[in-house]
Amino acid sequence: MPCLNHPQVVTGLDSCTRCAKTFCIDCLVGRKSGWFCATCDKEVAATAAPAAAVVPVTAPKGKACRNHAEVLDRLNPCSVCGFSFCPDCLVELKGRRFCAACKVNAVKDIQSGVDGSGLQLAGIGARFCAHLIDGMVTWAFMMVFGFVTFIIMMIVQPGPDSMVMPLVVFSMYGLVFASMFCYHGFMLQWKGQTLGKMAMRIKVVTPDGGPITPGQAWIRVFIMHMLQGCFGITYLTAFFNPEKQTIHDMAARTRVVKLT
Repeated sequence: MPCLNHPQVVTGLDSCTRCAKTFCIDCLVGRKSGWFCATCDKEVAATAAPAAAVVPVTAPKGKACRNHAEVLDRLNPCSVCGFSFCPDCLVELKGRRFCAACKVNAVKDIQSGVDGSGLQLAGIGARFCAHLIDGMVTWAFMMVFGFVTFIIMMIVQPGPDSMVMPLVVFSMYGLVFASMFCYHGFMLQWKGQTLGKMAMRIKVVTPDGGPITPGQAWIRVFIMHMLQGCFGITYLTAFFNPEKQTIHDMAARTRVVKLT
């Protein structure tokens, strides 16, 4: 059954608490006693008990419901405006809570297919290009270490049965891997971006768009390097995930967004 006022809307519907008719969420007004259509809301407001007999409750700023100053318990912030409201004043959509003023835009975003968090997610192409740029940076590291290894071998000049050559090569490979690991880890911890991501104007953030923690940065890098030889598998999930998360994004609970 579509919305009574908007026949074209068939999703996100609810019924009026008073008349039980079906409306979309844009047509309903949230009250402490329920959700009402415009007609019933006027009648409810007109028949409400006079407020003169109610003794006002003074509460610390930000510690009471924004609509009901007498309510101090079970408060939660709106995901958009951040003000505190009681459960009667909030509606939950896709795991996030919205007040009456903010829920209209939230419903429109959901109906239009925009990501619920409002983040401008980076495309797979931009992320792939950033990965290639970072690959060139790490390749430069490898060239430097390779040149150092060559100089050392020229100075030492080990014999054919010497263990120096394998030890030097093994040490250099270890240094190369450690350098790449630290490069990604420290850059993400510091700015949420590597040089490749800076060039492509993308950034690693938390699900709500904030800066990632050091723990998230290093977990992400660790999982990425563990699966470095399986590039296709690592990024395959991003093609099917609505939030374009790779395996290391899922492990660290991060998102990659476009910078405006």
